[in-house]
Amino acid sequence: MQVRSASQFAALRAHQLVESGLINLDTDVNEYLKSWKVPENEFTKEAKVTTRKILNHTAGLTVWGFPGYDKGDPIPIVPEVLDGKGNKDSVRMCKKPGESWMYSGGGYTIMELMITDLEGSSFPEIMQKDVLGPLGMISSTFGNPLSEKYHTIAATGYRGDGTEVEGKWPIYPEMAVAGLWTMTSQLIRWAKEIQHIYQSKKDGLLKSSTVNEMLTAGMNDQGFGTRGF
Repeated sequence: MQVRSASQFAALRAHQLVESGLINLDTDVNEYLKSWKVPENEFTKEAKVTTRKILNHTAGLTVWGFPGYDKGDPIPIVPEVLDGKGNKDSVRMCKKPGESWMYSGGGYTIMELMITDLEGSSFPEIMQKDVLGPLGMISSTFGNPLSEKYHTIAATGYRGDGTEVEGKWPIYPEMAVAGLWTMTSQLIRWAKEIQHIYQSKKDGLLKSSTVNEMLTAGMNDQGFGTRGF
């Protein structure tokens, strides 16, 4: 199955980068972005977009989610998605960062680009090496379009009216928020890892202190990459 809510996996990688010292949660993401920048406007003059605010959806960014693309459609690269050259509006600041909670898949797409700009590899490669592989999710991938090696185990996609998706599977360049291919038995591995670290207070794929912060509820009970408590 394709998971439209893949953001907790992208959040895990972002927290790993924080632990390694490559990023700071409270630094302007434009300092890390190379191939595209968050455009300045009246709201960025008051406060900047940071990874922390992207993670807990308080960055004031637009675009809730993405519909994906069919086989044969022109597929935009991520900077084009962010500038509204795909099938959604551009991702922009619409309110002061930190002012209120507003879900933004667009924000996580900015974070996806930040991760790839910093690491110099494709998002699927990064996530396979540093997240999916270590979690033992051996039959999962962020690859879009879906690689042929997974075709025999992937469920065909259908629309609300019962018609089959052109090419069987949608394509999401917005992988951090909608591009994970996995199955229930593997999806649960993320939850088990985070739960084990939280309950045992022992470091794992993330440090115990990081998981505690990740699960701390803020506005709208949102944590830093998942729901808090």
